[in-house]
Amino acid sequence: MNRFNDGFRLNARMPTSSLQFCSVSSECVRRDLALVLDSSSAVSAADWSTLTTFIGRLVDALRHRDVIGRVAVVTYSGRVQVALPLDHHDADRLTSLPFTLGHGRNVSGALRLSRTQVPAQ
Repeated sequence: MNRFNDGFRLNARMPTSSLQFCSVSSECVRRDLALVLDSSSAVSAADWSTLTTFIGRLVDALRHRDVIGRVAVVTYSGRVQVALPLDHHDADRLTSLPFTLGHGRNVSGALRLSRTQVPAQ
């Protein structure tokens, strides 16, 4: 487990066998998923690597359960950007997101962008 500066813990191993979203696949509705990731100076390169590995595994696990369709990634620091537009990204693409260190933490801008720009893609 890694401990981030804000005190949250991240377990990089995803227990896929315990994910139960619906009992019959015909009951499932695939959802698009927008991930908002902190790329500010509060995150180290090692933490970024752990985070992207985790989201790659998470997306694989959710896809395996037929829960999600497309995925987008929004990163924020002082600058907010759509790092990966809404598409059917695989785990390799998610885990290879470049670490672009920035200063500031524009969380509200990132959330606004994920609500307004990502769905329009």
